Amino acid sequence: MNTHKHTKKLLLWDFDGVIADSFHEVCEAIIAAAKAYKLPIFTEQDVRNMYEINFFEGLVARGMKKEDVPLFMSRIVKERTERRESIAPYPGMVELLRELFPLHHMMIISSATTEEIQTFLRRFALDTSFHRVLGRDAGYSKTEKITRMIQEAHVLPENTYYIGDTTGDMVEGKTAGVKTIAVTWGYHTEEMLIQSKPDHIARNVRELATFL
Repeated sequence: MNTHKHTKKLLLWDFDGVIADSFHEVCEAIIAAAKAYKLPIFTEQDVRNMYEINFFEGLVARGMKKEDVPLFMSRIVKERTERRESIAPYPGMVELLRELFPLHHMMIISSATTEEIQTFLRRFALDTSFHRVLGRDAGYSKTEKITRMIQEAHVLPENTYYIGDTTGDMVEGKTAGVKTIAVTWGYHTEEMLIQSKPDHIARNVRELATFL
C-alpha cells in the first residue's frame, strides 16, 4: 500500500497589508468614500478598527445598509485606482513569493477586487506566482473562500495556512479550521493581533519564511 502523502501546503494569502504596502492609500480611499455616505470613519485608527472583523460586516456595523455596500466598494475602487501607482510590495515579499510558488499551492484571498490584485501582480511580475486569486467579487466571506480553496486544492485543513495582517483575518481563518499566521507589518499592530491568538506571528519576512 502506498502511504506517501502529498507534502505540499496550501498557502492562502491576504493581499493588502501582507503583500502590498497599501495602508495609507487604502485609508485615504476608505475615508473619502465614507464621507460621501456619512459613515463615522475619519482617521487611520478608524480604518484599522474596521478590520477587527470581516470588513463588510464592519461597514454594516457602522450603519451602512447591506444593499449600499457594492456601490460603496465601487467608490473605494475608484479612489484606490487614483493611488495605485504609489503602492508597492513590502520589501522581501517578491522574492519570497517566487521562492514558494514551486513548492506549494499558492492563492490570494482578499477584500480587494480580483482585477485590482491581478493588475498589481502584473506590475511586479508576480502574476505567475499564484494559482488562483479570489477577490471580493468571488464573495465577501473569507471563511467561505478559504473552504472553497481547500476543496479545490484537495489539501487537508491542517496543511493549509492563511497569512493575514488583521484580527479579522485571523478570526476568519480559524473559523475555516486552518492554521493562521499573523504578520505585524500590515494594518494591525502586534498587540492587536495577539488578541486573536494566531498560530504564529511573523515580525519580518524572514520569520514568515521559516513557518512556510
